[in-house]
Amino acid sequence: MVQNALGEELPGWQMVARVWAFRKDRTATPERIAAGGITATPAVEYEIPFRRGITADMRLEDAGEIWQIAHVSEIGHREGLRLLVERPGV
Repeated sequence: MVQNALGEELPGWQMVARVWAFRKDRTATPERIAAGGITATPAVEYEIPFRRGITADMRLEDAGEIWQIAHVSEIGHREGLRLLVERPGV
């Protein structure tokens, strides 16, 4: 949710941070059960500098493409974060 000028909550997204990222397209794609069948989902990982508060409730934008964060894991001890992302609605 985001707030408008009157302080009302509206559905939407707001930018949390703009950071560099290393993108890694995974060759093996995870599968999900959808509508009674198994479908392959695009599997992409991003590595970013460590930052508190990044969760799977957030989205990531890269070159105009929107990705839903599916999983966040810490690299080392606060060295960075590994984000497993997928297309929204998949």
